[in-house]
Amino acid sequence: QPWFGPEHSLRQDPTLTQEFVEPSVVAGLMGLEFVTAYSTPSARWVNFEADRTQSMPIEGYDRLLPGHFVNEGDGSKPFEGSDIGYRVSKGLDTMIVELRAGGKVEDTAVVSLRPIIDKLLSRYDSLMTKGVPPEVMTASASAPKFRVKVCIRDLNLDRRQQPVAVTSYSLVMLYARTERGL
Repeated sequence: QPWFGPEHSLRQDPTLTQEFVEPSVVAGLMGLEFVTAYSTPSARWVNFEADRTQSMPIEGYDRLLPGHFVNEGDGSKPFEGSDIGYRVSKGLDTMIVELRAGGKVEDTAVVSLRPIIDKLLSRYDSLMTKGVPPEVMTASASAPKFRVKVCIRDLNLDRRQQPVAVTSYSLVMLYARTERGL
């Protein structure tokens, strides 16, 4: 490890004999991005999973809609929360997010997931990939009364169709009312 210099060690604690620094940290020291391809390419399926050890900046957002799952079977069912809701397109690649108050829709924003899909396929090809930087799996939109950021945690695609079809994904949604919408 002499190429890292004296200030860096590949061991987390020099007194331990087997605890090494995570491979992503070592790759980062060399200026590289570290992801894990955990399967060979499939003619049909491809899956991308965001790195769950990395945090993302949330400035500008003050609300969180945690842990939602969207799939082909229930893609047409809208989610109608008290202050936020969404519907997804038939192909699951577009979300219509609704700012809600008193059971009524105040404003809508359209979030396209297709740029995320295209970026992932061009960057990682068809490998089943874990550890994708979270910002690569994020899409944002704004409307006059609010802004929204959709953070995809894992994404499943079917390569048999063109364009590649979305079969399911899980997400976390950040949102905030804007000054104009208060």
